[in-house]
Amino acid sequence: MGPLLLITQDERLIAAMRAVAADAGTVVGVVYDTKMTKEIRRAVDAVRVVFVGADVAASFAREITGKDYVIVVVHEPVTKLPFEQAQAGGFDYVAALPTSHRWLVDLLTGRHALAGA
Repeated sequence: MGPLLLITQDERLIAAMRAVAADAGTVVGVVYDTKMTKEIRRAVDAVRVVFVGADVAASFAREITGKDYVIVVVHEPVTKLPFEQAQAGGFDYVAALPTSHRWLVDLLTGRHALAGA
């Protein structure tokens, strides 16, 4: 699927997404900022898939466009907040880890296509 980008400040989420990327045979670049900057815009423009941690999702609402997928990632247990953030922010999906680990690997390796893809 190509390069991946994760925007978060959550170290546990970073570790979980690095494990997903490793199982998919790729790597994930990490951005630790909480607002859109020129540097982040360049990083976003260079990838097809952007993962946004639930910890910073509200800050990036409607800021990331033109990607194949923008997926909010969150730790389990999940409240309704990430889903509300995803809907309000224009994000495509919410992936709860660790349950969504295999689904994300399959997505990244092309073994699973998302609706509308």
